[in-house]
Amino acid sequence: MNEHDIKMNSSAATQEKQGERISKKEAQPGDLVFFRRSPGGRVFHVATVYENDKSGMTLIHSTSGRGVVIEKLESSEYWRSKIMSFRNVVGGK
Repeated sequence: MNEHDIKMNSSAATQEKQGERISKKEAQPGDLVFFRRSPGGRVFHVATVYENDKSGMTLIHSTSGRGVVIEKLESSEYWRSKIMSFRNVVGGK
């Protein structure tokens, strides 16, 4: 984001308040996906939309166990069950 002059807060929880809330269907590359362990819990993870088309949503994110990964959201029961929100922080959409 720095390379494109997009100012971001340093934590996932505060990043969730930046930009515009959008639906999963509206999410495009560069948009952010936020995850919580429970509906009332705090945001604990954020991923970037890599691709979103009729075959599903592909994310790129960093994990503590596997490093940086690119994976289909629909293929991951773990992440799919923790989606909280989608945000457009890039603008221009």
